Amino acid sequence: MVTGKVYAFDYADPTPTNLTTAVGDMHTAYTDANSRAADFTDVPASDIGGTTLAPGVYKYTTALLINSTVYLDANNDANAVWIFQVASDITMASDIRVNLINGAQAQNIFWALGGQMTIGTNSHFEGNILSYTAINFQTAASFIGKALAQTGVTLDANAINDSDVPLPITLASFSGKVTKAGVLLEWQTATETDNARFVIYRDGEAIGSVDGAGTTSEPHNYSFVDKSVVPGVTYTYVLADIDYANEETRYNNDAVTVTVANDLVDVDFVVRAAYPNPFNPSTVVPVELKRDAMVKASLYDLNGRVVKALVNATFTAGTHELRIDGSNLITGLYLVQVVVDNVVDVQKIALMK
Repeated sequence: MVTGKVYAFDYADPTPTNLTTAVGDMHTAYTDANSRAADFTDVPASDIGGTTLAPGVYKYTTALLINSTVYLDANNDANAVWIFQVASDITMASDIRVNLINGAQAQNIFWALGGQMTIGTNSHFEGNILSYTAINFQTAASFIGKALAQTGVTLDANAINDSDVPLPITLASFSGKVTKAGVLLEWQTATETDNARFVIYRDGEAIGSVDGAGTTSEPHNYSFVDKSVVPGVTYTYVLADIDYANEETRYNNDAVTVTVANDLVDVDFVVRAAYPNPFNPSTVVPVELKRDAMVKASLYDLNGRVVKALVNATFTAGTHELRIDGSNLITGLYLVQVVVDNVVDVQKIALMK
């Protein structure tokens, strides 16, 4: 689904003429973007995944990778600009996002690349892509901005939104704070058009929904409490709306990040730090439950592969020890994931033989 304009050479007139004009304008913009003096060269390294980038001109002399979610932080400056000058390809992995925070605008982000742009399956990207060759949106990838390429743009069940096209709702505010009940999210809309409901995303996963007001020109206030949070963990929330045609629009520019302090949320369980850590050959992860609960624990390597299942059972209220035996494991870092009634806790442990 594309919200905006699509140009192709075999469309009816005047589209071919418009296409020629668009390609010329794209070339002018590409040349201009690459002529700007760089603030950073090959910094961060060739993979910018996992970083938070301030406005500026970023020059890359080789290909650029985005293997995990990256944040563009405007520091509350709606006019902040990013220009990425990339000599070759940009390749984005699957199931990750380019998130705009603190007022960053997709229309002010420019990705000028000399090669091909690939946006991975189920990933989300934002900004103006100026590709000297082609742009490939893999299955179910989503995008906000303008995708301009010299040779072509490939789509596969994608959601494409032009950053200049009005959005279904006017979001006046979106905020989050920690309460004893969990993370309280509050937002206000100035207007809504065919808004069936809102969907709340936490770190990229939908965790709940709230009915919308349909079509209205009057302000409306909404709230949602995320009760499944863990003390000491930071969460990023994104609001989306679903219209009556079941089309979704995510408001990534208004994402909020909340850190849950260790003493602010009443929880029914506590997962303590593993001890000893580092360890050889075994370590223990204490789990304290205020009530009976379903507990599932697994050990992962740093590539996200399951090394072994530790437990999957109902525990009674009280203190329990999850013992991890590393006798048959190699030296290295591992992740312990403990899930208690669908609430997830993850910690890193080190096996040193």
